[in-house]
Amino acid sequence: MTSLPKYYFQDIPAYLMEEIITGMINGKMGPTPEEMEELRTSLRALVDLDCAAGVYHEAEILEAIEEAIETELGEPSQALLDELTTRALDALEARARDEANWVARTVNDRIDSAFADLDARGIVAAQALGFTVQEGAWLIDRQCGERAGEVRGSVFYHRQDLERGVAGEGLLLAFTGYAGAAEPAAIGREIVYVLQHHGVPVAWNGKVQSRIEIPPFTWQKRRVTKAPPGAGPAGPIPPPAPPPRACPHCGGRGWVTLDPMRGSELCACKLRPPAP
Repeated sequence: MTSLPKYYFQDIPAYLMEEIITGMINGKMGPTPEEMEELRTSLRALVDLDCAAGVYHEAEILEAIEEAIETELGEPSQALLDELTTRALDALEARARDEANWVARTVNDRIDSAFADLDARGIVAAQALGFTVQEGAWLIDRQCGERAGEVRGSVFYHRQDLERGVAGEGLLLAFTGYAGAAEPAAIGREIVYVLQHHGVPVAWNGKVQSRIEIPPFTWQKRRVTKAPPGAGPAGPIPPPAPPPRACPHCGGRGWVTLDPMRGSELCACKLRPPAP
């Protein structure tokens, strides 16, 4: 067998040489340079998301980096850990400087206030829970089961929703009501009402199979600063408006409305000019 020239090994950093030797001893094949660069790119994106999200503590981010490296490589890599740790700490420091300039309430501040309000009303609210709707639903059901006091429903968004939110694509909220407490549709209406009370724009078609949508906004969730005061807790949800009654003149093709000047009801057909 032909041995490699000595200068070959001199060109390899000591830390990498140690990892190569360890891998050879253990009979493991390390990733190719292309695979390693792909892994670096993936882990950098993970770090950037975690730092921009505003939902994780520094210790959680650093622990996640270490776990991700070991999961992907099958073993620790101190060099990669040092590189990504430095990247995370720099990103968190830069984020904190940006956050100091957020003098007005952000959309995320309003979402935080709405979620705290909902939680106090017996609708358990969680952010960045699980990786999918199914996992998030299982986790929030477990949280509801451990909660003292009445739990009428729940609402959350998961990790993939978080990723889209940080990218400025808005949020989708999953929700449900619990048997014997409230119908899911009623919980959905209450969530929309509380979000709107706190100034969060929302869209929902009223169907329990559809998630509540917060349209695209600039993601600014605080980690280190305190949000300015906002609206207080929302009051009782108003009852839904009664359906319009049919007009005896047009058979219900128009709509009935109250004329505040005359104290009577008028239909749109009465407001139209008479047909020739």
